[in-house]
Amino acid sequence: MCHSPLSQLTTPFFLLPLPARANQTVACRSWQPRYRAVLLGLLCTLALFASPTQAAEIGWPEPSPGRAGARLPAGKTVEQKLAYFLKLTDSLRQQAHNPGMAIAILHDKKLVYKGGLGYRDVAKQLPVTNNTLFEIGSCTKAFAGVITAQLVQEGVLSWDDKVRRHLPEFTLADAYATQNATLQDIFTHRVGLDQHYYLLYGPAFTGKEVLTKLPFLSFNGTFREKFLYNNLLYMVAGILAERATATPWEELVRRRIFQPLGMHASFATSREFLQYAEHTLSYRNDGKTIVPHTNLDASGAAGSISSTITDMATWLSMLVNKGALGSQPFLSPQQFAYLTSPLTVRNAAEEIFYGIGWDVDTKRNIIYHDGRTAGQSSRILLMPLNGFGIVIMCNQQTELQNLLIRYATNIFVDDNYARMTDFEQFVIAKANKATDKELLTPLPIQDKTALALLPACIREYVHPAYGTITLTQPAANQLHFQYYGFQGFAQHHHNQHFTALTTHDTGRDKFDFTVLQDAQHRVTGLEVVLPFTKPLRFEKVPANKALPKARKPLGR
Repeated sequence: MCHSPLSQLTTPFFLLPLPARANQTVACRSWQPRYRAVLLGLLCTLALFASPTQAAEIGWPEPSPGRAGARLPAGKTVEQKLAYFLKLTDSLRQQAHNPGMAIAILHDKKLVYKGGLGYRDVAKQLPVTNNTLFEIGSCTKAFAGVITAQLVQEGVLSWDDKVRRHLPEFTLADAYATQNATLQDIFTHRVGLDQHYYLLYGPAFTGKEVLTKLPFLSFNGTFREKFLYNNLLYMVAGILAERATATPWEELVRRRIFQPLGMHASFATSREFLQYAEHTLSYRNDGKTIVPHTNLDASGAAGSISSTITDMATWLSMLVNKGALGSQPFLSPQQFAYLTSPLTVRNAAEEIFYGIGWDVDTKRNIIYHDGRTAGQSSRILLMPLNGFGIVIMCNQQTELQNLLIRYATNIFVDDNYARMTDFEQFVIAKANKATDKELLTPLPIQDKTALALLPACIREYVHPAYGTITLTQPAANQLHFQYYGFQGFAQHHHNQHFTALTTHDTGRDKFDFTVLQDAQHRVTGLEVVLPFTKPLRFEKVPANKALPKARKPLGR
């Protein structure tokens, strides 16, 4: 049994977040019935300032939680739809305790809205603006795909190249996968490597050091058997691009994407994020408790990018034009089509596939991706056939952005104003869950056999990839568990079986573990059940042995 808030890192289709208002820019054009598709913009015919409160002047149904199925007359202008959407967004944002967010919407390949809502710093009441910097998490993966597509277009790489051709040291626990995994395999999440999310919150390591950990990480199924989302292999993809070009990842993305597109407030290092004057703080679901910043440099191509809504609107504009920036080609039509093709089945029943850094929904003709870090969430959605796109970035780990994007497609594309009350209640209930971060109350152990075992358990335990777990004994009848930032007291079940009830900046977790003994009943290690991996064996560390260093959050 193991439950964790980090299990929310992969989320179902559509969900959402939002805060108060600030510095919103709108460019409007007459609505044309039915459109679908991606993003674009910056071709604004009209610029003006609008806020959610102005939507009240329209005289449409109030966005109240209890009103389901309310529909507006069909054929409203895009300005009217936008006003209604913003008012609905502001209402839901407040109910979901969302501190701050930024939104960009493109319709008919034109930017119709770009603005900030709420606060980037709640305590200081500093508003989110068009220049506020957010972490975009796994939305970084699409940038990695574009860079690799450029290198393919230049003849430097091929999607069918085997990884070991460029990284001879690439080694997995599965020998066949090691020898045969291609660039397409690692980009489409079909290698079979377990997800191993908690490794990213464990020992400090550089991006390149991930290669030394891969041989010790479990698989879930066989090579190319199924879709299995994996951040670590996108990190490998970034390392491979670095090796092929002799250029660091942060320079690659700057030279090949940020500079050509004019994304001058986008970055790929934590240092640049923290030095940027208007970067946002991160918050827990209560909208008040700050989540300490985590250095994302090692994640590289998997999730290191930060950006503003102004820059993300530019990124959307290139994508909605299928690789073109205005009239200038940025990516060939063939490579853009390849990136957004349904290459791996993700959910056969719903006809959802995965391309290169994109989820591809062939039933609804949409392309989208989520991005999450320890305290921020984002989602980008494109409907290229209709010229529609939207991106929402939030400074909170939430599902609000997914709900709001669902509403946006319903309103702008389908002319549908029905309220999704079940979805709303799910998002609001999640926002109201307890967020107490204090250590849980010590759990006294009463079993005499277990009490006799405790003194021999007190030590560090190490795994070659996951690093160190530390057991201590604060009192004669207590056992304390720590895996880097995850710490709390252990509850005894029976024999050598325990459950650690821990707290972390991301929330609470439960980790089952078993104390291992040899034939002489000496404690030799722990078998620990962490989410997204097979049970891990941590060996008891001999005295005086150096331990892997912890990953420490950077201070703000």
